[in-house]
Formats: sequence, C-alpha cells, structure tokens
Amino acid sequence: MLLMIDSLESCVMRTTKILNVCYYTLFVHWLSKGNCIRLFYNLFDTVAQFFEEKDAFLSYNLKEIRSDVAFWSELFAKFNEMNLQLQGSDKNLIKAKSVVTVFISKLLLFKRNIGRRELYQFPFLLKLDEQAGIGDDDLRVFCDHLATLHKNMMQRFEDLLLLEIPDWVINPFVIKEVGILEEELIGIQNDVELKPKFKINYQEFWLQMEVSDHYPALWMVVKKLHLAFPTSYLVERGFSAVIQLISKQRNRLQVCECGDLRLLLSDIKPDVGKLVSGHQAHPSH
Repeated sequence: MLLMIDSLESCVMRTTKILNVCYYTLFVHWLSKGNCIRLFYNLFDTVAQFFEEKDAFLSYNLKEIRSDVAFWSELFAKFNEMNLQLQGSDKNLIKAKSVVTVFISKLLLFKRNIGRRELYQFPFLLKLDEQAGIGDDDLRVFCDHLATLHKNMMQRFEDLLLLEIPDWVINPFVIKEVGILEEELIGIQNDVELKPKFKINYQEFWLQMEVSDHYPALWMVVKKLHLAFPTSYLVERGFSAVIQLISKQRNRLQVCECGDLRLLLSDIKPDVGKLVSGHQAHPSH
C-alpha cells in the first residue's frame, strides 16, 4: 500500500493512475491479484483521508470515482468466481461451456437490474446508493459497460457457445438417438455391466476402456468433448511445478528427462507400503 501511495503522489494525473494500476494488475495477475480493487475499496476511506491531508484535490477526485471503484471491484470478483470454476484437471469442454454460458447470461441480468436501480447483486453499490446516492448517469455508464462486456464475451467464446453437446453424452440411458449412433446407443443402454458404473459421473463413465473398445462410434463423438483442454490450467500448473523444481542449486536439472516433473504433476498417490515391501532391508554389520 505504501508503494502504491508513493507512486500515486508522483503522478500528474493521479486519479486516472489509480484505475490504470488496478486494471493492469488484474489483467497481468488474474487470480493472484484479482482482489486488488476490492482491497483498495475496503481501504477507500482510509486512503481518501490520507490524501486529504496531503493533496485535497486528489482526495476530491478520488471521492468522485468511488462508485466506479465499487462497481469494478465487484465485477472483477464475479470474474474471479467464474475463473476459479474453470480451474482443475478434471475440466472438459462440457463443463467449460456451462460455466461461461451462465456467466454471460448473468451479465444481461446485471445490466437489467442496475438499469432498474436494483443493486442487490452489487452490495458495495447498494450500500453506497443508500448512504449517498448514485447518479443516473453513473448507472447508465455501468449498464453500457456490461452490455459491451456481454458483446465482447459472445465474440470471444463464440466457438465454445456454438459447440453442440448431444443430450446422450450427459445421460446415455434415458435419451433416444436417431441416426447412425442409434445402434450403439441401444447397446450401451442395455449393457448391464456398464450401467451401474454410470452412477459415479458421466465423465468417468465415458473414459472407461470398455466404452472405447465396444462402442467406437459413440467414443469418436465423446472423446472430443472430454480429452480437449478447455483452459490453460494444466499448462500453468506445469510451469508452476517447474519453478518449484528448478532452483538456484538445481539449475541444471533436466525436468523433461527425469521423473520429477511427472511425479509432481501426477494425481496418483504412490503406495509407499508396497514400494517398501519390494526392497530387502540391509541390516548393519
């Protein structure tokens, strides 16, 4: 916070710099610094009071954009919630489409409610409106931002939103398919060995070896939805693992040629007892 204050004091357009620093931080460090604006807003009164003693003009400008900071802090918090839902090694295109579609639909809901001055989905704005009131012009600006964001996300995720997911992929035992897949779908619906395994979840069900061996046509459709990486999470996880492995003392470690990286990234837990039992103890002489 002291570094931010020092940098703000040295800027000519200091009020603009506050938002620029917040935007830059959020875009560069999405998750680690995603709550930067929220933290700044929680300290808003303290920061404004500090600037009032140092620079009354800056303090006045800062108070003028309080509603903007409140709006962006809560909007980026909602972004972070969506982003966290996309993290994990078990995510596939089906789950990614569901998360993104829900968020894009909520943007229109937020826009409609803010236009009606129904701010219960933005607690900071609601409290600010009750205490000091928020101008209609500011609310219209927020609505315009949400409309633009909705349009941009529709374009950015167009391929994901247009992705067709057959109903039988989610539940192959209750959906009837007409076409070349009907024969195999009837077979899988009457497979008494596979049916009990569907109770776990649909992803583990389709990833069984029996499915790809006995129902190749269905597997050709399903594998594109389950095996593709919908986000860069696994790549980022790999980079983080490499940073942990390669230190100043181990800068010559060939992570691609030994098993350290694979062991660190694997979700399989070693059976230590079995590994130990396979080695004969060497008593001291």
